[in-house]
Amino acid sequence: MVSEIVEILHELNIVDYNIYDEHRKAFEMYFVKHRLDMTRDKEVREIRLRVYRNFEENGTEYLGNSDVYLYPGMDGDEIRELIESAWESALYVKNPYYRLPEKVIDKNTEKVFDGCESVIEMAKALYSAEDEVKDAFINSAEFFGETRTVNIITGKGSDISYTSGKITGEFVVQCKKENDVELYADFSYYDMEKESIRKKCAKQLKLAVERESAKRSPADYSGYPIVLTDSYVKEFLKFYLMRSNAAYVYPGYSDYKEGYDIMSDISIEGVPEYPYSAEGVKTGSRMIIEHGIVKNIHGNVMHLSYLNRPYIGMYENLHCVCNGEPMDRLLNGKYILVKNFSDFQMDPLTGDFGGEFRLAEISDENGKRIVTGGTVTGNILKNADKIRYSGEYFKEGLYVGPSAVKIG
Repeated sequence: MVSEIVEILHELNIVDYNIYDEHRKAFEMYFVKHRLDMTRDKEVREIRLRVYRNFEENGTEYLGNSDVYLYPGMDGDEIRELIESAWESALYVKNPYYRLPEKVIDKNTEKVFDGCESVIEMAKALYSAEDEVKDAFINSAEFFGETRTVNIITGKGSDISYTSGKITGEFVVQCKKENDVELYADFSYYDMEKESIRKKCAKQLKLAVERESAKRSPADYSGYPIVLTDSYVKEFLKFYLMRSNAAYVYPGYSDYKEGYDIMSDISIEGVPEYPYSAEGVKTGSRMIIEHGIVKNIHGNVMHLSYLNRPYIGMYENLHCVCNGEPMDRLLNGKYILVKNFSDFQMDPLTGDFGGEFRLAEISDENGKRIVTGGTVTGNILKNADKIRYSGEYFKEGLYVGPSAVKIG
């Protein structure tokens, strides 16, 4: 089918294009408590074609683009009609001209894990966590094991292939004593991280037991330093990764540039989810911030071109190294440590973060106590000189970094 698409593009004299051909195979398992309720196999092939159109208007050069999605079973006339429509639509996208990625040939046929076997093993690991915690159990769980085979073909001559795997899902834990409490968690792994998912589930089970006996939170704790842990630290640190993205830098939403001091002695390495971006740019682990100084701006091809920066791809996952301190020192004095949010939010434009929590630990002159039903908010930019990290590290999926951060 791809060869037919290329032939039609050539017949229409369209020379700049990007064909992203993705073949996904998935195995899914759905549990209700310990009972396997349903399994499902899925296989999907989707081809996204992006055409680029170079044109001038009032002396300004533009590179417009338009996407269409093509599926197996479409005949030549259908494909041609969609491509012609996309070619016309590209005239209405007036992006200033930018340089497209150069030719790359890389046919990687390395196999990844088996989706079915991986899901079964991860499910066993998740449920084994129940042996560690009394008074709480897994109410339901869903697992999705997916392998993706991708082929990227461009008008510049690139022909790239690779295969990747991913295990995602979610589960709900429950504690039914005097009160009925449920807590939700999701997960995303790129390998069979059985120990990681077991620990995550065990932690959620313990939190459910704590939540069941928690008291309503006090009315005001705005003066308390905020402590975030584990996956919330990962979301917190994405602030720096997003502020380093060319899509924020180019329009002026972020003042980051190479050499900029973020006022925090941390190092952040961008970690790619896939070996190539959808645009055909080779990715790899890349230092974005080193000892508090911005080293690289990442992002899509268009914005990097406008900033005259090298095409290094865009990163959403990270490793973080910092001069942390022991947890007992970090948790010395007054604080509110949020263990479980209903919905944690972080705004890369303003630096605001926080949300409503289901479970938190408060420490002050009255001692420590577990509370529920409150909200915490803070701002990264306003507290740049009051951010401290733990020396202990946490790993989940592609994230490796401090297990706790204290703000304020």
